[in-house]
Amino acid sequence: MTLQSTVRGAFDVIAGLLPETAVTVVSDGQSASGIGDKTEYGESLEMNGERGITRRRVRVSANDITIPAKGSTILIDGAAAIVGNTSTDSAGAILVIEYQLTTPLE
Repeated sequence: MTLQSTVRGAFDVIAGLLPETAVTVVSDGQSASGIGDKTEYGESLEMNGERGITRRRVRVSANDITIPAKGSTILIDGAAAIVGNTSTDSAGAILVIEYQLTTPLE
């Protein structure tokens, strides 16, 4: 068993224990289930009234999708988002995508 497979296994267990954080990411025709971080980084929604100003993060298995380019558009649970920074954990098993939603609040 490799470090990557151990980390992915732990990630899958955590995702299963936290179903309320489950999200689907679609990038370049590839789809992956992940853990969405509802924490908002940036200016408050009350001040701006748009989701696109707020940054969020999602974590997926690094094997499930190709790392999207900064500035590219991906879908997070069907909502268009612009990719900010991306990174992987030290084992290279988990991909973290920072993004901004682009659709206005309804």
